[in-house]
Amino acid sequence: MFALIGVFACMSLSGTIVNAHVYSFIAPTFGAARELSTFLGGLVFLLIALCALYRPRFLNARVLFVVALAAFVLSGALMACGATWGNGAIASLGMYVRPVASGIFALFAALALLELEDVRQVAAVVAFAQLVDYAASPFLVECLSPSTGPIGIAVCGLVGLCLGYRFGRGSCERVRRGEPALDLALADPSSFISPGHALFFCALLFGLGNGYALTLNEIDNAPQPTGLDGFVVVLIVLYLLLVRDKRQEDTLFSFSALLMMAGLMVAPLVFGFHAGSTAPNTLIHLGFETFSVLLWMVFWGIGRRSFFSFLPVVCIARMASSVGTDIGAVLGHTSNGFLPGDPFMAAAFALVVAFLFFAFLWVAFRSFSFTDTINGVIELPREAVVAHLEAPLHDEEEAEEEADPWRERCEAIAHKAGLTPRETEIFIMMARGRNGRFIMDHFTISRNTAKSHIKHVYSKLGVHSHQELIDLAERS
Repeated sequence: MFALIGVFACMSLSGTIVNAHVYSFIAPTFGAARELSTFLGGLVFLLIALCALYRPRFLNARVLFVVALAAFVLSGALMACGATWGNGAIASLGMYVRPVASGIFALFAALALLELEDVRQVAAVVAFAQLVDYAASPFLVECLSPSTGPIGIAVCGLVGLCLGYRFGRGSCERVRRGEPALDLALADPSSFISPGHALFFCALLFGLGNGYALTLNEIDNAPQPTGLDGFVVVLIVLYLLLVRDKRQEDTLFSFSALLMMAGLMVAPLVFGFHAGSTAPNTLIHLGFETFSVLLWMVFWGIGRRSFFSFLPVVCIARMASSVGTDIGAVLGHTSNGFLPGDPFMAAAFALVVAFLFFAFLWVAFRSFSFTDTINGVIELPREAVVAHLEAPLHDEEEAEEEADPWRERCEAIAHKAGLTPRETEIFIMMARGRNGRFIMDHFTISRNTAKSHIKHVYSKLGVHSHQELIDLAERS
């Protein structure tokens, strides 16, 4: 557990140093460097999600580890050389290489969390990692410079990557050897989260708040120092650990939303009456960090129920957060642009941002539940995961002879439910544990056709998952 705290602390610290030193050096010559780097990070997460969905064999743990090592070293060298030589273009190039390394780092860190046995351990790991970040950041920011900061970034990244790889490589290889998540989702849609799920829009919304806070009232192109946020997050998490609320995810969401809204409400006052105050930045960051703890708890809960849906969910949520961060940064830069000429306009713009955040949160998430999202994910039956990978259980003649009673029982169920001949064949295959990919290959049909047949089978039989279908065949 302490090693995992180190993994997440290294991830947070490397980002802190980038914002404090590297970006502040690059910003005068290329102000959009951080936003472009964040956007590239979102693309890396999208690429990993697509691999998990379509081609998991590309997720070779050893190859990914080597690529990340090289990317951390290269990005650190480029940023250090750029700062030393006073060349912003070279330093910017280092920032564009870094998302490759940090994305793979996040992949191993996420998979390492699945080694934990309790959601409260997950919350403690993420929260105490934030505490380490907030405690160490002032010292690192003071001691490092634009030329030495990239070395600190590379060291944090390499140490965290090695620890994450140690704990996460086994799960990564399990993903690589498994079926594509999209194929598994054909027969078990309830075991997977749709890309249009509210969870991802929520990640985008809170990412927007984070980006807004990063740019609001910047000092020398670096984010405002935000004080002791980490200690407050740890106190909130400790409260949840002690109370053990059955809906602790929703409770944590309420905390994070209230803190984010408080920060957005205070922001207009900073433009009008308390210029230079860090109160809105601190409150927004606190809300975002609390929400980050919540997200990792949700990821872990989904992954423990449906392992092969874990990486797509993590990566799509991280991608959405990256997009939101860029949108929030643009809004923050816009507020800052109004400030020198018209503080009233800056305050009015901040009020508009706050209103839009409240309105979207109220309309889209009034009845949304993170706890129900986790509980709504149904565990994949083991037969469905391995059925396509294993050799046929019988020769055709033996199967026909041995499976007659089973087939007759399944055909009786199908006839009673009104299944068509093709749907009956698909039902029999699924009752034996065959998954969507096997059905597609056996009948030489497209994914959409297989999906449509399976949907009809579920609807007519009155079941909602592959496991319920298997249980129905075994009970009859």
